[in-house]
Amino acid sequence: MKLEEKLTYYIMRRIKKAHPFRISRILLLLDLEHMAKKGKKLTDFSYRLFPYGFFIEDFPAFLESLPGIEKKVITDEAGRPVKGYFELVDEKEVELEPEIREILDPILERCVDLDDDQLNSLVVEREDYKKLLGASGEA
Repeated sequence: MKLEEKLTYYIMRRIKKAHPFRISRILLLLDLEHMAKKGKKLTDFSYRLFPYGFFIEDFPAFLESLPGIEKKVITDEAGRPVKGYFELVDEKEVELEPEIREILDPILERCVDLDDDQLNSLVVEREDYKKLLGASGEA
């Protein structure tokens, strides 16, 4: 199993269900912290950065490809989709290196009670995010 898959399962085991927006913020925080400590990103995700947010290239498709993680869609009375999220429906046991857990676990603890705006601000207001944004707009 690729590292990005392991990380996603590990995150989903903690949060159970989430929109790709939340999962991506946690992953970028992990990459930023890893860069600060080790000098390089941990994952192979391709981030497209903007002043007020970012996205991971093809991230919803990546999530849909993972066994045990299902896309859920909430519809209105007329059957139109109004909201969606991904849910962990089959627990996958994954082992992460202790040095990865040392970075990721505090991020998860800090993010669990934040709303989407607070979580996004936690990322985009970091100096290292601003530097990456100014340099290329990609990470």
